[in-house]
Amino acid sequence: MGSNANKQRQSNITDVKKRHSLFSEFVYYLFDSILIPLLRSHFYVTQTTSHRQRVFYFRHDVWKRFTEPQMMILRDKLFEEMENETVQRILNSRKLGCSTIRLLPKEKGLRMITNLKKKPFKSIKDAGVRTYMSKSINEELRPLFNALKCERKITPSITGSAMLSTQEIHPRLKIFKERLQKHGLYGEAKLYFVKVDITSAFDSLPQDAILGVLRPLLQSQGYKTHKVCEVKHEQQRLQSKADVHKKWIFTARRAKEKPELDQLLMEWMNDGKAERGHTVFVDKIDEWFKSRATLVDLLEEHIKQSFVQVTIFLSLLLPGIFKDEND
Repeated sequence: MGSNANKQRQSNITDVKKRHSLFSEFVYYLFDSILIPLLRSHFYVTQTTSHRQRVFYFRHDVWKRFTEPQMMILRDKLFEEMENETVQRILNSRKLGCSTIRLLPKEKGLRMITNLKKKPFKSIKDAGVRTYMSKSINEELRPLFNALKCERKITPSITGSAMLSTQEIHPRLKIFKERLQKHGLYGEAKLYFVKVDITSAFDSLPQDAILGVLRPLLQSQGYKTHKVCEVKHEQQRLQSKADVHKKWIFTARRAKEKPELDQLLMEWMNDGKAERGHTVFVDKIDEWFKSRATLVDLLEEHIKQSFVQVTIFLSLLLPGIFKDEND
């Protein structure tokens, strides 16, 4: 009888799931409330440009001595200090919020990286002061980014040899190889590859010149952005909700175009954005229209009126553009 009772307890799936849930909550509490605050109170934790898969721990006093000279240079050359009240009034009157920066160690010195994914808090005076979490800068810029990708898909030559992701490397190399084969140079001619690192490339870009390049790319009077949900699972048979993965796909079209879902799916599959098997697509989740004038205003606001938070004060970036964490 005792042996049968043990087998029943071992095969009780409800009991096993409850124990797993309690253990997961304990592990989360251990890291979130004890280990992470303990490390944060003693060390500044970061990766480096040359060792992105490794974590480095700097004592706070060491990190302060290491970064203070660089911060002084940033304040003197790149930023204009502004009053907090002035900045808050400007930020509450526009869509784009304020980004934060961090310094990433590299072989020689430090690299300034901005965080455009953080969702800022905004205040509204309505029968008192009400604070809410608004969209991140990346979320606000998504319609503009999708519109530029739409124009690039229509006319690929507008960006020259620039690539938006590593997925574009292989098609370019394939075309280059075919060109060599066509001229009988494949395997015969020597190939030379040059790696160039431009000092302060992002910091020294002229803002007016960037706007002069980007404005003409938006050729339509308006763009529609479509949001589709991709739901898929890895296994042949679903065991739990954890086996289901959701991904949001965003795409933009010129306002006059009305593509069907099957046409969009074929384009996403060709671009490698959509999986073919064990996948369900949910259409018409969200769709919004942005006029060209609105997108141009958003572009100018992001490039010429960008605010960043440095320690306890807010500053306005003077020359150049931001380098995001994902770049």
